[in-house]
Amino acid sequence: MRMPRQTIVGFGALLSLVLTTRPATALDPKTRLTQYRHTAWRVQEGAFESAPNAIAQTPDGYIWIGTDSGLVRFDGVRFRPWTPPDNKLAGTAVVALLSGSDGTLWIGTPTGLLSWKDGRLREHVSGRIGAILEDHKRRIWVARSRMLREGNLGVPSALTGGLCQVAGDQVGCIGGDDRMRLFTAEALSEDLDGNLWIGAPNQLMRWNDRGYETYLQDQLKGFALLSVSSVAAADGSVLAAIPREGFGVFRIVDGRPEKAVIEGINTAEIRSLFIDRDRSLWMGTASDGLYRVSGKRVDHFRTEHGLSSNAVNGFFEDREGNLWLATSKGLDCFRDSPVLTFSTSEGLAAGAVGSVLAADDGTVWIGRAESVDVVRGDEVTSIRVPGRTVTSLWQDHARRLWVGLENELTVYDHGQFHVVNRRDGSSLGGAVAITEDEEQNVWVGVGVVSPDRKLFRLRDLRVQDELSPDRVPLVRRLAADPTGGIWLGFEDGNLGHYQNGKLEVFPLQQNAGAPGELRFPSLTVDSDGSAWVSTWSGLVRWAHHQMKTLTSRNGLPCDAIVSAIRDDHATLCLYT
Repeated sequence: MRMPRQTIVGFGALLSLVLTTRPATALDPKTRLTQYRHTAWRVQEGAFESAPNAIAQTPDGYIWIGTDSGLVRFDGVRFRPWTPPDNKLAGTAVVALLSGSDGTLWIGTPTGLLSWKDGRLREHVSGRIGAILEDHKRRIWVARSRMLREGNLGVPSALTGGLCQVAGDQVGCIGGDDRMRLFTAEALSEDLDGNLWIGAPNQLMRWNDRGYETYLQDQLKGFALLSVSSVAAADGSVLAAIPREGFGVFRIVDGRPEKAVIEGINTAEIRSLFIDRDRSLWMGTASDGLYRVSGKRVDHFRTEHGLSSNAVNGFFEDREGNLWLATSKGLDCFRDSPVLTFSTSEGLAAGAVGSVLAADDGTVWIGRAESVDVVRGDEVTSIRVPGRTVTSLWQDHARRLWVGLENELTVYDHGQFHVVNRRDGSSLGGAVAITEDEEQNVWVGVGVVSPDRKLFRLRDLRVQDELSPDRVPLVRRLAADPTGGIWLGFEDGNLGHYQNGKLEVFPLQQNAGAPGELRFPSLTVDSDGSAWVSTWSGLVRWAHHQMKTLTSRNGLPCDAIVSAIRDDHATLCLYT
């Protein structure tokens, strides 16, 4: 017997499990739980007659769900109750499931273990089945959380004990004696060394063909109803959950138990553990939803995020790497998505987004009412601005952030906002467009709410030129021309080019009924100086004084183009 130590385990120690090459199909651990594609099917919505308990996937791809009222099969679209031809499982609760490597579906119920293969349902072990496992030698193991007795005759000693092995029609059980005292068991897991770890009411046991060792007996002594509800094993580093106040999660380190303390989590609430292919630790609680620990980051997901219930009963990872949860009120599935969403769940401020800027160092700046949100990797922070509304954003060659507000222009540099004024000291007004040309002049278009709407040229944070509407029409969009000068999108929907004091205007045909403020949604310029204009009448390309238009008549799904942008591979992406 090994005596436990009481220590605080950090994230690194808690997850110092074997590191393996990440399968291509596993969930990306860098993605937050709130950013996965998440689907929930709830009992109250009619997906199931009763709550799910266990999940498995057979080689034909079907997902099987064991519920309190029977077995359900999911084909990716519909859930259908399933019973074998003799109807033996009708209405029977299914509490454990396993899809074996040979295609057998193993079914655990409150009264015994059954198997389904080749159209035949067979019975194997009596008693309530707590867990089913196939080890690395393809042997089937069963944890019995309660053993049934037949009248007063009892059960043969070979069939008593909490741990049973099934080999064809042969069944052997161990633990039903005063030596091992493994009379019942609740949880099973196998580490990479081939050791079986068994969670029981009175102990955590490590078993292999050479013998066994027990842990946590002193902690569990005297608690008849207390049990190790879940075990997650890897390379000999094992986690065991005991969901009771004063207990929680224990980790076996070098053969000795340590109590794990994870900041911000009441580990006494944790009743189910799972380690996925990326070695991330998933933890289901009795009333606090779902936690995932990956590296030093802890993610939390509850009903307010969309979880079917805050009581999580168990986990399953399918062949595609999707993560399934059985809860007290339904079934949940998390999938990777090629598109990541950022919302208040990831730390964004509330309110509408007014401007977005992707900087060359990978930082994304998001302008909104009273703040600028900053996204660096998967970290989100927020910066208060000296105004109520952000109207535009730009980063110059010195990596200073230019922030247009509703009544002035500011520059954010080294954690401070600096106001940029006109030559007479007055405010520039609300900037609707900003760009920087090849000569490091910053051009600012002021319009909409400003009484004096002009185009400004600045250098070294000082205004050099003020171009009034009689020289340059009101500007809505600006883009630098790599070959010299700047391209301008005017409020009247036309396109212009300005260089060395000379303005050229190129009329564009627009839908007369399009809203004035949206008639020129976006302007994109290629490295050769050609301009792409997104309009409500199609995508226009202006190059070498020739205009060509792409519409629904020659390839687009529709005429209205909201915006366009070049990616790092020079692909032009359209939002229609």
